[in-house]
Amino acid sequence: MINILINNIGYTCPTSWDDITLAQAVRLESLSEQLSGAAKDALAEVYEPSAMRETADPGVQAELETFGEKIFGLLCGVPDQTVLATEPEHIRELVGRYLLRFAAGMIFEPDYVPRRITSFAWNGETLHLPRTDIDLAGMTMPMADASAAELCGATDLYNAGRGAQAAMIVAMLCRPEGEPYDERRAKERARTMTGLPMSIAMEVFFCLPQRTIT
Repeated sequence: MINILINNIGYTCPTSWDDITLAQAVRLESLSEQLSGAAKDALAEVYEPSAMRETADPGVQAELETFGEKIFGLLCGVPDQTVLATEPEHIRELVGRYLLRFAAGMIFEPDYVPRRITSFAWNGETLHLPRTDIDLAGMTMPMADASAAELCGATDLYNAGRGAQAAMIVAMLCRPEGEPYDERRAKERARTMTGLPMSIAMEVFFCLPQRTIT
């Protein structure tokens, strides 16, 4: 995270998934889904060596600039009126250097390398991620200690929208040691997780079988 100054008021600009909260990710996913297909194609260039070249279509360029202003306000906590009064070139620089990758990650695949954490502290509890084991053939068994119901439920939620459903996925799969799964308790925990870093959700996503990287 870096500090920025606009009209002598300080704001913070995220530089990693650790700096993005689940609440911000939900709104970012919603904004990203509203982009046109052409704008999403242009945004996909974030994953190519030519990522920061400008699109030749002025309509798409204008759409992306408006989108950039929105995510700048959202992720840096800058009020709308301040965004409108900020030099567009300065916004483009920050968005291109730091923020577009997060929007692209919510549309496509996030550029996140899992740290393989096994637990994290939240709201006075230590919550443990699903355990990964190795079977007799030496193959990785993700979510080895999760029930079929938990696995199916979490997978369905992930496919429905990893941003919007992130809190519930984390709350469903991560619990204190020895606590059995309880849907009511999971929903209660999920409601407290709006401020959880998106990096924690990414760690949990990589526990899901179709998201596991070996």
